[in-house]
Amino acid sequence: MKKTFFFVVTLFIAQFSLANGVCWCAFEVLSQNKQFQAVISPVDDTVDKPNWKTDWKIEVYKLESNRKALIWESNYDYSGKPTGQLSDDGQYFTYVENWFYKEFPLLTIYKDGRKIAADLDGNSFSIAKRKLKKTSLHYLWLAQSDVPYEYKTSEYGITFLILKTVDKREFEVNLDHGTLIGKN
Repeated sequence: MKKTFFFVVTLFIAQFSLANGVCWCAFEVLSQNKQFQAVISPVDDTVDKPNWKTDWKIEVYKLESNRKALIWESNYDYSGKPTGQLSDDGQYFTYVENWFYKEFPLLTIYKDGRKIAADLDGNSFSIAKRKLKKTSLHYLWLAQSDVPYEYKTSEYGITFLILKTVDKREFEVNLDHGTLIGKN
């Protein structure tokens, strides 16, 4: 009986981890133009098995010929999902949570070595529950496409983020303040 219980619990934990896409592993992200690289790793590089208790950092490098030049770094609030996007000027790194939380921030923005306060939660986007995509464990709110969010640059040279939602709307986010500046 104990063996069966242990097996079921182990199977559930393994399935839960796979469904969540959580790995607590170091990862790298290149900007779309491949001129910048963000490296997310444990602060203490001697940690054998990092997890949610581990302190994490982000380092952003400019890639030049055969070398990398550090341009900024910061502590990093890691969700365990190895994903995010780096702007083509290396100035911004964003992580957008794909699981829908009504009252929990869905967007994390880093700019030039500091975290920008972004209070955009599920309520900010007013997505009807029937429009959310249900998975076995969560609801998803981002568009189900290869690029549910991306950077754009205005005619004045200001970089902002476009978020595409499951209900086929687009939202513009001011990256300097973490606020919505428009929606379609």
